[in-house]
Amino acid sequence: ACTFGALVQQGQCGTFFETGGHNVGADGSPQVVTLNTIGSMFAENCAQYGVHLRSWTDNNAFPGVNRVSLNGDGAIGLQVGGASGTDNRGVYMNKFGILAVDTFGSMTDRIGVSMDRSKLTIIDAYYQSPPAEGGRLVATRDTTSYDIRYYDDRTGKMTHYVR
Repeated sequence: ACTFGALVQQGQCGTFFETGGHNVGADGSPQVVTLNTIGSMFAENCAQYGVHLRSWTDNNAFPGVNRVSLNGDGAIGLQVGGASGTDNRGVYMNKFGILAVDTFGSMTDRIGVSMDRSKLTIIDAYYQSPPAEGGRLVATRDTTSYDIRYYDDRTGKMTHYVR
């Protein structure tokens, strides 16, 4: 239950912001990263993840403007849940106000938002420059529910991704 006004990173990084609880803590129950509020975030040149909500992360709020730029092949702006095994359990009810992902340049396979086995991820307004070659705006796998409103600057249209 921590509150951060703003998190800012300039320069290059692998992953800017990552959470991750544990399946079994000292008392035998899951140790969950929960009830945190991050007002806004800005990170540039993330080679792997801008934001990675890994395991046992729930009920966190990111109400302000959250912006990350990606500089690596296969980099992901927001990864909800892990990629495999126990790294993707217990991730639910995380809410973003505005999320912007910059994917400029010629690098390939970058993804704006990727969700694996997550529940109820909400993004009120999502902006992304056109995906890089081979990349995607939103990728999901075994995801129970999500609600993303994507705004396309080029067309002025809002696309609603929901499940």
